[in-house]
Amino acid sequence: MITEVLRLERVTYKEKDNSFLRDFDLEVRRGEIMGLLPLNAYGMPALLDVIQYNPPLYYGTVYYMGNVVNSWKDMKRVPNSITIVDNVSSLVAGQNVITNIFLLNNNSSFFIREKKLEERLRPFLQEIGVDISPWIRAEELTAFERVVVEILRGVISGHRLIILREVSSYIGENKLNQLYGIMNYYKKRGISFLFISSHYEEVIAVCDRTALMSNGRILMKLDRKMTVELLEKICTVEYQKHSAFRKDGSDNNEPVNPIMEIRDFQGIYFDKVNIPIYEAEYIVIHAPDMRIFSELVGTIFGDCKPQTGYFVLDKDIINPWETRNIAFLREKPDEKMLFAKMSYMDNLIFTADHKVSSMWRSSGVKKSIRREFSDFLGEDVFDKHVDTLSQKEKMVLIYARILLQHPRVVFCEMPFKDMDMEMKLLIRNLQKRLNENGIAVVILTMNLNESILEADRVIQIGDK
Repeated sequence: MITEVLRLERVTYKEKDNSFLRDFDLEVRRGEIMGLLPLNAYGMPALLDVIQYNPPLYYGTVYYMGNVVNSWKDMKRVPNSITIVDNVSSLVAGQNVITNIFLLNNNSSFFIREKKLEERLRPFLQEIGVDISPWIRAEELTAFERVVVEILRGVISGHRLIILREVSSYIGENKLNQLYGIMNYYKKRGISFLFISSHYEEVIAVCDRTALMSNGRILMKLDRKMTVELLEKICTVEYQKHSAFRKDGSDNNEPVNPIMEIRDFQGIYFDKVNIPIYEAEYIVIHAPDMRIFSELVGTIFGDCKPQTGYFVLDKDIINPWETRNIAFLREKPDEKMLFAKMSYMDNLIFTADHKVSSMWRSSGVKKSIRREFSDFLGEDVFDKHVDTLSQKEKMVLIYARILLQHPRVVFCEMPFKDMDMEMKLLIRNLQKRLNENGIAVVILTMNLNESILEADRVIQIGDK
């Protein structure tokens, strides 16, 4: 007998006359891992709010544990006992694991001794094969440990549904299989999971069924066999149409000198590495562990110094943060690398002033740049305020800035993190344009699936 834990039935949800969910139908059964693959991000925040907080609906009904918990009809609405795990920790910093799991969940009396709570927690950790100190503070946990603690908090609190959203964007690939094992363990004990991921490979790996979501609607629902066959066909074709720009093989065996090298880099968490970078190549540096990734990004982006190592450009030792021949794109650059107090044009040109000394003063130069880039950017965006740009327009502006700067190499930190499929395809095409203009693109990522189709080379940075 199939028992449903969650059902959204013909749900339409609006905010200020904007429909974020339309005729939305989704059910999660007891003891299953249900996949949700969003083809774009539209409606996702609204969906999570509807599932957890039961805001007023325009139409439709929500059932949880067999009970109507929300309806378009007027009714009392209270939050559902559901755990949602995403890239922002819900644990309280400064408090240890025991306090976060038990005492901050209103499940236990503050008069219960922590030693007793430790004895209660130990079996839960042992049965899933995870060794986490109950006394470690929340901010000292690795990303994987934090997710495990949030899952355990939900399990111990009696939550029957746990939602995991884009976990591969913050958990290293080497820990994903262990997480899948934990999910399958609790699945056999009747706990359900809604696994939200824009990577079809992850959905195929762990989910029993999958629903495809686009523009706030469910397009189709697939069982496991259909999921493997159709998702590989649908998603792989779409990705390859837009992003298959791997370089052709060449019979030319003449040695090619790298334009840049990262030499003798060594950190606290990774052994010494040497990374050559060649002109116009697409290289992926994969660090599956959060500590290694954070240290590697910090040393390359100049946030901290490596224990050893230096940069070489055209055989000269350089400081990469003092030359326009190297560019850096932070994670979510559309949120972090634009300046609201500057015009669109000034945001575009401010890293290219080394090419034309009079650029800031010359209206003629700016008009020339506008003519040159209008086909790429669109004519109307130059008159917009940066804050009014769409996410797509902001991302195109960021990459156009790099194109105008024309460095030899650009380093990109997790460029596809939290991006829906539509944005990923856009970013891939923008990176292709950089390659076509002779610029080497270096991807620093924890998730190999995001970039492996395009990579000319993949470099793995592992534990010591």
